Amino acid sequence: DFTGTWATSGTKVVVGDVKLGTGAYSFDQSASGKVELGSASDWQFLHNTDAKWTIATWFKRPTSFNGSSISGDISWLCETTDGNDSGISIKYDNRNDPDHQFQCEIINESNGTVAVLQINNFYPDDNDWHHLAVTFDQTIANTNLIAYLDGVQKGTANKSATPSDVDSGDTLRLGAGVDTHARYGNWTLDDFGIFKRVLTGIEISTL
Repeated sequence: DFTGTWATSGTKVVVGDVKLGTGAYSFDQSASGKVELGSASDWQFLHNTDAKWTIATWFKRPTSFNGSSISGDISWLCETTDGNDSGISIKYDNRNDPDHQFQCEIINESNGTVAVLQINNFYPDDNDWHHLAVTFDQTIANTNLIAYLDGVQKGTANKSATPSDVDSGDTLRLGAGVDTHARYGNWTLDDFGIFKRVLTGIEISTL
């Protein structure tokens, strides 16, 4: 339901290589290769004191960023903060090549980590379509953050701090991080969605 801001180059809808429907986001790893959705206030529900959500997408992982090999570096799938404001981030971390690490982090206003989940060897080492889902529930005592790959739960994390009821510094960006995290990867994403509730494992397996 949010309006996306598209660059005139760098991001396109491909119609030949898709997972669902007739088109998929394709990012060309240039500075214009991104999509920005809504405004900062639209995404407060991702990191406030009542936060309950699911982020899900089909993806092909990046093989390069900013025109260089992804080996030994990082690419953000989506993000609302570079760590200087409250928000969330999901990234592909290959700094210890080839660990293909998944990381999701929720940050509060004081630049403190609310919850962080890191899973080594998470992203498959291929160019096939895979499904990622991440759920977060601030209101429960533990197992607040959960990651799924291809419908299978791969890891969990407990919260360690309280989120902030304030806007993040940035809107939601797909295909790259924001501000100091502006690394543009050649992701391909299809059927990207955000739900204002925690989907069950069974629901995720049907996406």
